[in-house]
Amino acid sequence: MSDVTAATDTTALDLAGLTHDGRKPAFDVVEFLKRPLVAHLATWKPETACDSPLWFHHDGRDLWFISANRGDTFPDKVRQAPNAAVGIVDFDKPTGRFLHLGFRGIARPHPWDADTAIALLSKYLGSNRAGWDPRFADAPESRTNVFVRFTPRSFVARDQSFLVGG
Repeated sequence: MSDVTAATDTTALDLAGLTHDGRKPAFDVVEFLKRPLVAHLATWKPETACDSPLWFHHDGRDLWFISANRGDTFPDKVRQAPNAAVGIVDFDKPTGRFLHLGFRGIARPHPWDADTAIALLSKYLGSNRAGWDPRFADAPESRTNVFVRFTPRSFVARDQSFLVGG
């Protein structure tokens, strides 16, 4: 069984359980993933590494990223080298908040699904599709977009917040 197949057969990580280094998460990871933050998907090939800042949807198990097939290369990258990492940071300098969530796992292209697209885009653009930026208005009905589906195998959740000096 390949690593990609094995990733689809595993159960979801317990995001309230211990992190890869044996610690309790420093914050509620499930609630954190509901927020419209930006994830960075790190992929690599033998000749290069790439970092893609992306909007995401968490379905309770996997992270879903939109790939507009019009020139995006990362579906091909993850097909060739599925091991990937995801980092999500909530940083607010005025308050000193610095929360970091990191995952290691398997990324793979996945067929387009309108319901998942609507869930992802609504998180960032709101539930009223009529008010969406025109670039995204027809995205759920796309015939060219694909998803990159990321299945986490381990995670770390750290609160690296700091006191703000006066």
